[in-house]
Amino acid sequence: MLLSIVMTAGLLPLFAVADAPEQPTYCGNEEHTHTDECYGPILICGKEKGEGAHTHSDECYADAIQLLCGKEECEPHAHTDACYTEQEVLTCTLEENEEHTHTAECYETVKVFNCGKEETEGHIHTEECYETVRELICRQEENEGHVHTDACYETALLCDKEEHIHTEECYSDKSADIENWTVWKISVRDAELNGDAAHDILEIAKTQVGYESSDKNFIVADGKKKYYNRYAHWYTAGSNSYADWCAGFVSFCISYAKVENVPLSLACQAWTESLGNTGMYRAAKAYTPKAGDIIFFATEQKYPGIATHVGIVAEATEDTIRTIEGNRTRRVAYYEYAINDATILGYGEMPTKPETDENLSRQEIIEYAFTNPGNSIQLLKLLSANGTETQSIADETVTEGFVSIAPFGFSVRAIVIKPDATDVDYGRKANKSNMKE
Repeated sequence: MLLSIVMTAGLLPLFAVADAPEQPTYCGNEEHTHTDECYGPILICGKEKGEGAHTHSDECYADAIQLLCGKEECEPHAHTDACYTEQEVLTCTLEENEEHTHTAECYETVKVFNCGKEETEGHIHTEECYETVRELICRQEENEGHVHTDACYETALLCDKEEHIHTEECYSDKSADIENWTVWKISVRDAELNGDAAHDILEIAKTQVGYESSDKNFIVADGKKKYYNRYAHWYTAGSNSYADWCAGFVSFCISYAKVENVPLSLACQAWTESLGNTGMYRAAKAYTPKAGDIIFFATEQKYPGIATHVGIVAEATEDTIRTIEGNRTRRVAYYEYAINDATILGYGEMPTKPETDENLSRQEIIEYAFTNPGNSIQLLKLLSANGTETQSIADETVTEGFVSIAPFGFSVRAIVIKPDATDVDYGRKANKSNMKE
């Protein structure tokens, strides 16, 4: 495979953050890793030290009368005869039987105490029998309250800093190298457009050679840097300015060349499909490319036959093809390949206008009329097969309705009348099924 790069820009290696501590960061965070000093105990018991403590106060007591004399209160009592009754008490030790029957001599009269009282001088409580004392009424025990133990604490983060380790993206300045439409317009101002789609696309591409995506403004996705670039910003209106941009670059060139009716895309494979739907896609083996065409590559071995890169044909010979591409590196540059390079998948054929003042066949006139309705071909002479004039048709102008003015076997001497650029429409293909032969 022949592949030589005419102009390249080396890929910038991912730098190690540790090797460049002096570089400014833009993440807005201080680098910090939590250490043991960042942690400490926090109280979780929900209680204050000493909570629930109780010391008896005056409110805990009430005055109470307490008996001190130790005596029971009672009336004085001295036994009298009324306190006794006489009873006959058996004093005989013999049992009654046939030989002995108790007689009066067997009994003795005794006095039995029956008042139920003891003799006492009696006692009636007086003031001297009592004293006033303070009685505890709060029903609480004195204590020092809650004492914190290990169970009252847990270890928690006390540091007020967020843990943050600088990554590569922390060194990205998201405000760097941002462009707008004014910058883009200035970037293409040296292009010399002539209304020919393929020519004008290439002219715009040439003005972009040397552009580099930002090396200061980037994101890191899947471990790889993706740089801010003009073309992804333009295509996505700033919503994804870090996208892969080979297709964005080509779409930018087509748009600024004012070529209409050519589908644009930011995805290579999808672009081949949309071009195919409009009849503009050509397989590499069945087409001879020309300057200004779009060239598609299948660069990923794991995706055979799938377009993964795109550029613009700058020049094509029988053996080699020279291109202008973006996003092979960070720079828009020229590249050169063998015409049969295995990675070349196909082309998007860009329309061109016919040469002026030449003989056009009937079919060429019809093709041009349908393909480029914005340009008119003024018919000057209707020529026979041997080139002799058969009819002057200088007042006729080719339109989409022109079909039968030039019979088969005849050609037309014609020139192209180019309208204002705003009227040019190069993108629409002829609808062959509507043509009459």
